[in-house]
This record gives sequence, C-alpha cells and structure tokens, in this order.
Amino acid sequence: LLRVYYDRLFPYPEFCEWFGYRSKPYDMFPEDSKHEAFLFRRELSFTLPGDIYIRYLCFKGPEQLKEKMMSQQPEKIDIGAVFTIPPKNHNTVNKEQGFRPVQRELVFDIDMDEYDDIRTCCTGANVCRKCWGFMAAAIRCLDAALRE
Repeated sequence: LLRVYYDRLFPYPEFCEWFGYRSKPYDMFPEDSKHEAFLFRRELSFTLPGDIYIRYLCFKGPEQLKEKMMSQQPEKIDIGAVFTIPPKNHNTVNKEQGFRPVQRELVFDIDMDEYDDIRTCCTGANVCRKCWGFMAAAIRCLDAALRE
C-alpha cells in the first residue's frame, strides 16, 4: 500500500515547496539556487519497517525525494531543522566550520497515549469522537499559555 501511495498520491512538489519555504527570502545561502538552498539544507529522517531509523537525509527537489521514498518506503517521515550545510555532509566539516541548525519550527506534539489514565474509550494512539474532547482541551491550554 505504501508503494502505491508514494508512487501515485504523495504530494512531492507541494511537500518540497512547503518545507523549502519557497516564498521566503533566501539571502542566507546566495551560492545556490534559491529553492534548493533551503530545502537541501533541511534534514529529513525516515523510519523503515523493523524500526530502522535513517537520519541526515536531504533532497534537492521532488524527483530526488520520490526516488528515495519509492526505494525505501518509510513508515514514518520526520522533518528536522534547516542546517548550515546539507545534512548528508554533517561529517565533512570540522567543529570550527560547524554543522548547526539555523532554523526550525516550533512543534507541539500531543500524544493521546498520555491520556490513557483518564480515557475510558480508547488506548494508545487510537482516537474516537470522545477522545477529541481531550485534544480540544489540550489545544485550549496551549493557546492560553502561548497568549499569556
């Protein structure tokens, strides 16, 4: 099923535009083409069947991303920070030159399994209509905390 999804349905161009911040200025990396500069320095990681974790992946565009996803068929994709150099080259620089993040998103991960002690309907990552009340409450708490 993943092969069909990655081959026919996954939105590669939109994914690359979204995480490449195509609409942002790219002055921080003038040596490359604007779109690739940002996207190529963004780390992606894949979790493959058997819980195999692959880090430091980066891609120049949708074609390269599709080729890798079709060959590896990840069960999970994690989107990481944008670094000073392409993540695949993280071992090629010395400490003075540095491999460090220059930008990352602020992410709030609400795990439903954290509510298992008080849920009576589902457990783990399973979610039903009743569980959405807990998600809504978590969002309201986050919203209030961020606005204060």
